[in-house]
Formats: sequence, C-alpha cells, structure tokens
Amino acid sequence: MISNDFDSYIKKYIEDYLLTDLINIKEKVPSALHPGNAAYLMTGAICSGIEFLGTLMTILEVIPGCDECKKPEQLRSKYPIDHYCNEYLSRIDIRYKKLGPVLRELIRNGIAHSFATKGKIGITRIGDRESTHLVRMTQEKFLIINANCLFADFKKSYESYVLPDISKDGCLRTLAIENYEQMKVVKSKEIDRTMQEMGDKLNDWPIVHEDVEYMSHMIDMIEESGELQLIS
Repeated sequence: MISNDFDSYIKKYIEDYLLTDLINIKEKVPSALHPGNAAYLMTGAICSGIEFLGTLMTILEVIPGCDECKKPEQLRSKYPIDHYCNEYLSRIDIRYKKLGPVLRELIRNGIAHSFATKGKIGITRIGDRESTHLVRMTQEKFLIINANCLFADFKKSYESYVLPDISKDGCLRTLAIENYEQMKVVKSKEIDRTMQEMGDKLNDWPIVHEDVEYMSHMIDMIEESGELQLIS
C-alpha cells in the first residue's frame, strides 16, 4: 500500500502535473515573447521538482520541534538541489556539476521569494544550448540559463535516470519511499498546526455543497473539472 501511494504521488505530481504543465508552457507560450514567455515561471517550477526529487534520494535528518518556542519538527536534507545536479543533471551536461549552489541560492531562492534571480543571472527562452545556456557573457561573466534547455535536461534526467532508481527494483527505491513517508508525517503535522491556528478565521467564507460528505477523490475532481460530479 505504501509503495502504491508513493508511485501514485510521483505519477500525479511529477509527471501529470509538473512535466505536463511545463510541456504546455514550452509548446504554447512563444519563447520570443518577452516579457511574458514564462521563463522565470518554468525555472522556478523546475527548481521545485529538482528539490523534491533530490530530497527523496538523500539522507534526511529529523530536527525535533520545540513546544516552548513554538518551532515545529522539521526534516533537513543536505543540499538536495546540489545532489540532483551532481548525480543526475550532470549526466546530461557535465557543467551541471558546478551549478548546484547557484541554482539553489541565487536562482531558486530568488525566484521563490521575489520572482527575481539574485545577482547577475539572466533567464531566457531565446537562443539555443550553445549560445544561451550554462554560459557566461562579457567581461562581467554574468551567467545565462535557458529555461527551455533546463527543462529538456530535467525531463531527460528524470525519465532516464531518476525514475529507474526509484521505481520497482530501483537502487534508491527503499530510501525514496522511507523519505516520502517521513515527509508525509511532518507535513501532516504542519497542516494540522496551521489549521488549528486558523481556528474560525475562515468562517465568513462561503461553503459550497455544505451537506455533501467529503471523499478523497473530490479535490482531484475539482482540479480536473472545476466542479463536483454529484450523483443524486
């Protein structure tokens, strides 16, 4: 049951959501459209996928919470983005071995918190692998990342290397499932804590279908169709 839950999660959130969303952006949003070509949006989403998958495949340390100072229990992974760059993306292009700290601190953190990279880093979808990806420019040596190339490399690294490692009989499957289960426990506590803190603050929000009993597939139904298909 645990392995089925893990496989379903990977299929849904990495393949059906993350990769499919990125494919749609790449195919339907013109690369030459600037501003508006979603280069930063793509890069931020890719970094989230890299961080999650890297976390699955590294040793997790449990950091105990503190009730007195109201700090929750946390899981700490040693640089999962760096790990993914070193172990998986570098098989596509050796230059990724050195990208980890930059991708983690200056690109991922920058886009996540302010939708801007930190420092002199350009994110584009214009150009090609030779001219605008993992290259430096001018005497200033500012760094250029091509989101289309980053996505192609991420997708290939996942399909060719990560998925075989975490699928049935894969060399990292046991570790990945153990980490996934630990993450679920910690996130469940975080959800409960946050909703308890909210208390009755959402009571003035409208409730749709208030009399309908909740079932686990209903969130998927809303995400897919925008409405509940109720059988009367």
